[in-house]
Amino acid sequence: MRLIGDDIWRRLPGRKKTPACDEVINLLCLSRNDQVPFFISLHGMQFRPVRAFLAAIGLRKKILYWFQAIMSLKETTNQKGKFFVVQFSELKENQQQEKEACRSLFFQFASRSIDQSFEAEKKMKEKNEEVILE
Repeated sequence: MRLIGDDIWRRLPGRKKTPACDEVINLLCLSRNDQVPFFISLHGMQFRPVRAFLAAIGLRKKILYWFQAIMSLKETTNQKGKFFVVQFSELKENQQQEKEACRSLFFQFASRSIDQSFEAEKKMKEKNEEVILE
């Protein structure tokens, strides 16, 4: 089973072949309840739903962080076995106050890399305390 057929993949800008097995999309997210930012890394079978989600916002010609959605996992089975695929639901545009809050957090964390998150998590586990990214 292919993620995206070769013919479709090649038509995407800058793409001439199927994605490399090690290609990863890192999304900077914000938890809805406590507004804590976090990174999530997605690859393989996750590409199709992530790209569809991003395209749904891109087609509206609006800024990504103006929107919120629920991200969950759907159990899927194919010839390779059972696994989970990310899915997005309840896409809605934020109110103006939420847009400003998300904008502020976006610019605060957009320059961070997921490696910094991994390093901070490792330090936190080693010292058994909270670590603030600098």
